[in-house]
Amino acid sequence: MSKICFIGAGNMAFAMASALYEKKKDITIGLYDINPERVNLFKDSFNNSQIYNSIEELCIDSDFIVLAVKPQVIESVFVSLNSFKGIAVSIIAGKSIEFLKSGLPNAKIVRVMPNTPSLVGAMAAGVSFDKGFNQVEIVRVMDFLQCSGEAIEVSESQMDAVTGISGSGPAFVARIIQKFINAGISQGLTPETSRKLAVNTFLGTAKLILEKDMDIDNLINMVSSPGGTTIAGRGVLENSNIDEIINNTVEATVKKSRELGQKC
Repeated sequence: MSKICFIGAGNMAFAMASALYEKKKDITIGLYDINPERVNLFKDSFNNSQIYNSIEELCIDSDFIVLAVKPQVIESVFVSLNSFKGIAVSIIAGKSIEFLKSGLPNAKIVRVMPNTPSLVGAMAAGVSFDKGFNQVEIVRVMDFLQCSGEAIEVSESQMDAVTGISGSGPAFVARIIQKFINAGISQGLTPETSRKLAVNTFLGTAKLILEKDMDIDNLINMVSSPGGTTIAGRGVLENSNIDEIINNTVEATVKKSRELGQKC
């Protein structure tokens, strides 16, 4: 895997390219984009970048591309991708493998739903493979994705649910963290102190669950001394409609993802 080429230089493409650059500096990062500012960002950020003047030129020079254009643009670039015969990793929201095969009939398609924590190597992504991949090719794709964090293979029918949990999830988690910060400020903490405490509490809790493989209920019980402060707070939280709010939030996201897919 000496070269990976991105078609589209948006925020997610840049996040994944940044993670790739940090982990595998020997790999050339190719790029085509019509926006000079985004092109310059790649050039300035990665000293191993190679900029192409056309999609056709890029495809001739690479057997591994990342499709990172906006959903409404992909059909307009299909004509330039028709003869591509390598691996095409799509991070385009709502566009199915079947749809992508209509524009890349000779390619092997991988559909990925990444998320923005890939900027810090902490991505949580769902990945679905087209038929016909051999084990070497699967390892190659997963090796690329895991530069950005965790990549979990799922059936394509589950990709809308992945969108609801991890694709859009960082926005929901960030909003909840913000509410904790605001609550700390309302109780007398400075904004800086409340932010540090809240953010590191979420980070530390996630690390405990992941790195110690902790059962979530066991962790909750560890913090909850009988008659103590945590029990008092849980009495409010667990008697609220938080389950309904979270379920409705994810359901709305999944519904929208399915609607976008139906427009393909």
